[in-house]
Amino acid sequence: MKKLLFCIITLIMMFTNIAFANPLTLNEAKNNALKFFSLENKSITWVKEKQEFEKKYNYTKFEFEFIDDITKHEYEIEIDVNTGEIIKYSCNKEKALYEKTLNNYTNNSDISLNKVKEIIMNDLTNRNIKNINSDNIIIKIDEEDNRYVYEAKYYVDSKEYKYKIDKNSGNILKFEID
Repeated sequence: MKKLLFCIITLIMMFTNIAFANPLTLNEAKNNALKFFSLENKSITWVKEKQEFEKKYNYTKFEFEFIDDITKHEYEIEIDVNTGEIIKYSCNKEKALYEKTLNNYTNNSDISLNKVKEIIMNDLTNRNIKNINSDNIIIKIDEEDNRYVYEAKYYVDSKEYKYKIDKNSGNILKFEID
């Protein structure tokens, strides 16, 4: 009887805490994410802002992806809505790293990085994408099917545009929107 009473009281306390918890607002969670990475909102482009229920673990989370416009680093973070706990995070410093390695793989027969950006800007313009800034195009080089390709990403209006462009011809080999 004591065990049953203890279980009932414990369950009541658990549900009472959940019911009266003050969940984070979207803006509070965004501020916590920036604070966690020691960033300021004035130089941030938000790519993804999503609230989602995680069925597997039975909690609700905020999921953010954003770019620091100054360093071009990409950040991802998940925050528990009810507790404010950081569940998962990553920082990808890809643009800074990619541009250093690109010089090792280019030669005179390749199209230039400026030409790659021009190809992407023209394609995005043809797709009626507004507010395009070539400085925000992230480019890396990759070997695929025994040839080198430029892989590029561009973020605008919470969408990620991905390109694969042939390094020699400048042809767009693949395009995706996430």
